[in-house]
Amino acid sequence: MRQITVLREGSQRLRVIRLTPAQQGAAQLIADGLAVPAEAHAQLDATLRALSGHFQVHADHDGSARELETESRLRAELSPLGEGLSLRLVVTPLGPLGPRLAPGGGRERLMAAVKGESLATVRDLKAELAHVAAVFDALPFLVPRAPESGEYDWTLADPEEALSVVEQLPGLAAVLAVEWPRGKEIRVVGADIPQLAVHIETESEWFKLVGELGVAEGLVLQLGQLLAWAGSHAGRFMPMGQGVYVALTRSLRARLRDLASVAHSVPGGIKVPLMAAPWLDDVLAGAGIDPDQHFRQRVARLRRARNRDAVLPPNLAAELRPYQEDGYRWGAGPCRLPRPASAPAWPTTWGWARRCRRSP
Repeated sequence: MRQITVLREGSQRLRVIRLTPAQQGAAQLIADGLAVPAEAHAQLDATLRALSGHFQVHADHDGSARELETESRLRAELSPLGEGLSLRLVVTPLGPLGPRLAPGGGRERLMAAVKGESLATVRDLKAELAHVAAVFDALPFLVPRAPESGEYDWTLADPEEALSVVEQLPGLAAVLAVEWPRGKEIRVVGADIPQLAVHIETESEWFKLVGELGVAEGLVLQLGQLLAWAGSHAGRFMPMGQGVYVALTRSLRARLRDLASVAHSVPGGIKVPLMAAPWLDDVLAGAGIDPDQHFRQRVARLRRARNRDAVLPPNLAAELRPYQEDGYRWGAGPCRLPRPASAPAWPTTWGWARRCRRSP
């Protein structure tokens, strides 16, 4: 029997097992199986207690070991790996200092020596697997890569997937703890639309916007910085340095990209055309905005116009097709383009109607 054995556990883990002389002797004794008569129950319990100081014991009898309520929730072990990370899900039925086991694997009854004391518990294997299923629901990209060995171990090379794991796991009820046994911890802090504060000031042809995104722990990002990043990156995670990332919600990420496609950078902020007021009002919905009076009035007029149905003139001597009626309502409604005060009211509409009368 070899004194040292190396076992592969997952894609990034090797377990080195070194047997002590006592462990070697016990292993040789039971290598071919050991039958114990029922009347030797007391001696078997004493033997199991002695063995639990050297092995993890999975047994139907636990003797006088102190019984604990099992812990079925998962512990997630994370380690940085280049731009990604490695993930391993384990359970610790006897507490954080006890054996770390693959969820749902092994026997239900477990006994082990923890800090010199024999402890025992009855695992809930179904609950352990249900917690794994909850992780899969939150992170479905893990499912097709789950190892067939029964060990829940992954190597995530994609930075977006790796950071999604760091973002999601701490908030799952199925996960008892997220641990970083090796390497520097990566932290992800969330940011959503209500954390965005924007001041709007009207200029001659533009709205000037000055804003910031307040993130946890006093971290503040300027609006211009956010738009520059959103316009040039496809992901949701903004690196802040020192292993810290800001996770933009998908809704906030989409709105920043929309704003970046229209806005122009100016000293101290960004500018957006005046005619984009209704669109800007929609994009900033839910954010903390501080608009000037002109912006408020402009948006109020547009909102009133949105609620008004443009009616065809009663003296219009034409029968309009449905798409032509829609075109009239669009042109006469809140989206109409401004015209000089001296311009005739219906030049395009009447000309269009005359052509309509001649059409078959």
